[in-house]
Amino acid sequence: MRTASGKGSFFSVSVFPDHPVLTAWGDGNVFVTWIRYVFGPHVIIRSAPMVAQASHDGGATWTAPANISGSDPTCVGLTSANACDQTWGNAIAVSPSGEVLATFYDTYEYTPDGATNLGRTKHYSVMLDPTTGTLADGPNLIGQAYDGINEGDFPVSVDGRQTLQDSEFRLLMQGNITADPTDATGNHFAVVWFDDRNAAAPVPADPYAAVTNSDVIVSQTWDGGATWSAPAAIALPNDQFMPWAAYDGYGLLRVGFFDRSYDAANHAYGYTVATETSPGSLSFTEAEATSVLSDPTQGNAWFATTVDPDFPRATRFIGDYSGIAAVGSDVVVSWTDLRDQACLFGGCAAGQGQYVARMP
Repeated sequence: MRTASGKGSFFSVSVFPDHPVLTAWGDGNVFVTWIRYVFGPHVIIRSAPMVAQASHDGGATWTAPANISGSDPTCVGLTSANACDQTWGNAIAVSPSGEVLATFYDTYEYTPDGATNLGRTKHYSVMLDPTTGTLADGPNLIGQAYDGINEGDFPVSVDGRQTLQDSEFRLLMQGNITADPTDATGNHFAVVWFDDRNAAAPVPADPYAAVTNSDVIVSQTWDGGATWSAPAAIALPNDQFMPWAAYDGYGLLRVGFFDRSYDAANHAYGYTVATETSPGSLSFTEAEATSVLSDPTQGNAWFATTVDPDFPRATRFIGDYSGIAAVGSDVVVSWTDLRDQACLFGGCAAGQGQYVARMP
């Protein structure tokens, strides 16, 4: 057995590697990205760049970590004026021709402890060297997200995180990038995220006074990330959040996401899969993967809190992601579901389970 050891204190400088996301292709090729949080004394954030490592022997050996978020005139840095070093939301994809793109978000102001962005984020892509995993081109701006606490884009939970109407669960401002397997040029990618751009702004900080209208946002590139289409919402009523995307075998973009459009009160969610009507159109039809809705606003067993008496036992956490993977022309999706009861200490309430469905 091997145990960790070390020394440090509340006044030390520390490094916390978070959110590893990888892609693999060919024979033993693996790239992994993560966020390298550097904290100073009192656990105050000093920088948070995106870094990457590459392996070409199935993970037996790796290149040294490389900063791949770089700098850009539109970034507001902690270590230098235009360093893109207040990042999050790292994701990575490789195209059929071996072109590797990674994406990230960058804010102008993190919370002091690095828990979430206070300011709005901008979304960027970078091209990586397919051999070394180092930065080859970029960052290139994809678009502005409307996800700031400072700007009143979302209400704020009891834990100081972005949340939704009548809710206390934290929102992880996350999405991903995916490559089109049918594009012979290797230059066609799409990104998804979610934000509250279509809510009446500013949104009150109190979730129980707020009306949110979070939407899934989509953009695509046909030139390997040099330029991106204007970010556009998949327009549905109420809140949609925490998406993940994949191209299927026909080159159709498939996007899975939590979806409150099934509940007029904007409380309970199902899970939806949106499918492009034709390759590259960014027009979608939607189908529900769930058969039972989940209500995170009340009656929950796990991470429960009561801030408003009309919403007893609101959950503070439903996970941070959903998932989707293509299987030929189908997709398999996965989400956090609250339909099953959890009974403990003489009482029962909504539990949390991971549900999976295969969708044509």
